[in-house]
Amino acid sequence: MGRADSYVAIFLLVFCGLAYWESYPYPHASAYFPHIIILLLAIMSCALLGKSILEGRKEKIPEVRTTGVEGPSFWKKEVVRKVILMIAVFVFYLLVMSSIGFYLTTFVYLPVMIWLLGVRKIKVIFFSTVFVLIFIYLVFSVFLKVPIPEGILF
Repeated sequence: MGRADSYVAIFLLVFCGLAYWESYPYPHASAYFPHIIILLLAIMSCALLGKSILEGRKEKIPEVRTTGVEGPSFWKKEVVRKVILMIAVFVFYLLVMSSIGFYLTTFVYLPVMIWLLGVRKIKVIFFSTVFVLIFIYLVFSVFLKVPIPEGILF
């Protein structure tokens, strides 16, 4: 896993550099928040890179290979199917949101995604969905007055 972590950390550091370069011409007040986020991401990426380098230096345990026994195919794994289903639900959510409206599609989208993540308690799903929608409404619609995609109903 150390090699994959190294690649991810390097990719994130390059991304941070490009994001900082892109946000550099912003006015000081506008660039303040993005620069903080970029700096935090760069610090965490450096920590990940350091961790992966230290893990790479440790003595590696030789892999024990068994012959004749194969695990399930990559596409037959439940996790892969669940991730593909979640991506499909997300794409459908994005396509439908502009015509139906943000709040109604989010009211349907959130419980579906929570269910796909493994939560099966109806009360938890319902109250977390309602809480998130109320929070989004108060923060973005009431306080910040950000326009939310409206659809047919509202």
